Amino acid sequence: MKLRNQIIAYMQGDAFDAFLNDAGDLHFSTQRIDPFNDKTGVNNTDFPKLNGIQTNDKNRLSASIKKEPIELLKYIVKNDVPYTDILTANYTVVNGIMADKLDAIVAPQPFTNSSDDKEFRKATLPESRRGGLREHAGVLSTHAWLASFPTTSGNRNRTRIHYLLRQFMAQEVFDLGTPFPNDNAGENPTVNNNNCNSCHRVMDPMAAGFQNFNEANRWRPNLVNNKYTALPIDYTRNTKYYISGDNWFRDAWLPGYGSGSNPPMSSPNPMPGDFAGNDSALQWLALTLTNSSKFSLGAVHFWYKGITGREALKSDPSGDKLKNDAYTMQSVEFNNIAKTFALERYKVRNLLADLMMSEWLSLNVKDPAKSIDWSGVGHLTMLTPSQLNQKLLKTVGMKWSAFDNPYSGDGRSWGGGFDANNVLERPQEYTLEQHSVINQLALASSCNITRTDFNKPQNQRLLFPLISFTPQTDNMIKQNIVHLHKALWGEVIDVNNSEVTRTFNLFKTTLDSKYGANKTTNCAYADANDPQYIGRAWSVVIAYMLTDYKFLYVNNN
Repeated sequence: MKLRNQIIAYMQGDAFDAFLNDAGDLHFSTQRIDPFNDKTGVNNTDFPKLNGIQTNDKNRLSASIKKEPIELLKYIVKNDVPYTDILTANYTVVNGIMADKLDAIVAPQPFTNSSDDKEFRKATLPESRRGGLREHAGVLSTHAWLASFPTTSGNRNRTRIHYLLRQFMAQEVFDLGTPFPNDNAGENPTVNNNNCNSCHRVMDPMAAGFQNFNEANRWRPNLVNNKYTALPIDYTRNTKYYISGDNWFRDAWLPGYGSGSNPPMSSPNPMPGDFAGNDSALQWLALTLTNSSKFSLGAVHFWYKGITGREALKSDPSGDKLKNDAYTMQSVEFNNIAKTFALERYKVRNLLADLMMSEWLSLNVKDPAKSIDWSGVGHLTMLTPSQLNQKLLKTVGMKWSAFDNPYSGDGRSWGGGFDANNVLERPQEYTLEQHSVINQLALASSCNITRTDFNKPQNQRLLFPLISFTPQTDNMIKQNIVHLHKALWGEVIDVNNSEVTRTFNLFKTTLDSKYGANKTTNCAYADANDPQYIGRAWSVVIAYMLTDYKFLYVNNN
């Protein structure tokens, strides 16, 4: 318990904030949306203050809207609010520019500085056309989440349910039946064709939870027969199914939760209002889902991926015993963590501590001789651009500017093409392109990193606290190399370790041959300021250590 409390106590500050940003970004992919898109962006009718918005405010508002679901996630985690609010919160969070342009009602805590776009506060949004407040249901009702997982008049919110179940309920829709069966003949196959409805009987009743948000992400924008609805206009003109006053499709499963029966397209847990609709349909669905035990397990899966970048294991359909034994071992542990999570009122930091202490991540395995597939065990994962920058700031005192934007240029290349748009999964395997990017960045930066550190007072240096910028004895050089191995690789070793010998030989060879960083890059050192080649030799060591997997994969800081 003492160790657990200590781990929880560490979950604060800029590094933890960056971790939460990465986790939300990985799952929600909201950087890919355009909040001012003509078809799916925020609408001037819904938010009148958007009329005539100036370019600077427009850019600020666009960036802020993209962050809304992630900032709500951070608010819940950092304030130990029950994680159920991620779906059920009847509020959102806004910053100053959002509060102004969206007429948000900020309460109970006002802004310290409304001009600081990083400061988000709890708030609600008004419904300008009907009066009162807009329907809130955690991240699900935020414009960014809705836009990131869009729908169409034909899709009918199925994509949204697919991602809701994947992100929050540890459930994959396509595991329910045959994905996209070829046999879709007949009228209304999603209801009448058993090859189709094995998935749709589960998915479609829940899809009605999004009934108040249309494909343009607007809340009930269409006025039909004196009633506001999100139904497509072309459907409301289809007299075969539409009945005046409806807010959901009558040729679909009855709104609700649970696997429907056919006939009569019913649900074991019907949604109040059925086809006529429910002003709080999404809030009802959110409350229903969070009352399921699958929600706690979904949280474990969500945060496991947030830590490792990996999905939780699935059973192997080919029957591979080692893989299935690994799946069983992980499932047992994750289910136990999920039960504790629910008992402790859904505090995410408690869950994160339990994951870090688990057999699956800590490698503190009770039965190490057990025969399973060990490939997914442990916290080893390729760091993201933002994670690498956090590590660089702490270990060498500066970051790589090329990683400031993980969605373009070198940031996206290092992420394996991850752009939160066309490529939504971050890679787990090292590629030639990534090797090229990281070598280029390390070579281009290592001289500057080395010189900047040597220019500090010796007692303030991160990399070279044990030596001066003059010829040193072999033992002093090795002592500083021991320090570098701990600082950059997390290795606690002594001067006689073979790894120290390897690094020392690299330093000496570079120093003696006077061949190194300045031959391949624009080095901050030259003969004028490094006549004895000491700086350039250390620069080669730094480049070597920053490109090793122990730095790139292990987040030991």
